[in-house]
Amino acid sequence: MVWYNVSTAAVRQARVDPADQAVSHAAFRTVTWGVIPFAALLGGVLVELLTPHVGVLDAARVTMVGGTLIGVLFAWIPLAPTHSRLARERAAAGAA
Repeated sequence: MVWYNVSTAAVRQARVDPADQAVSHAAFRTVTWGVIPFAALLGGVLVELLTPHVGVLDAARVTMVGGTLIGVLFAWIPLAPTHSRLARERAAAGAA
C-alpha cells in the first residue's frame, strides 16, 4: 500500500497541472480509500460462501488471491491507452 501511494503520487505530480493537484489528490483518495469498505464486505461474503466447501483458511486464501488478481487486472487496464494518448498530446504540443 505504501509503494502504491508513493508511486501514484509521483505520477500525479508529474502529469497534473500544479493548480489542479489538490483536486486530483482529493479525487484519488476518495476513490481509492472509498472502495476499501466495499471490498472488505465483498471479501467477507466470499469467505463465508466458500467456508463450508474448503474451510475458512483456504476460503480466505482463495479470496485474497482472487482479489489480488482483480487488482492487478484493473491496475493495467487504464495504463494501456494513457501512454499513447500522452505521446499524441506531446507531439501536438511540439507541432504547435
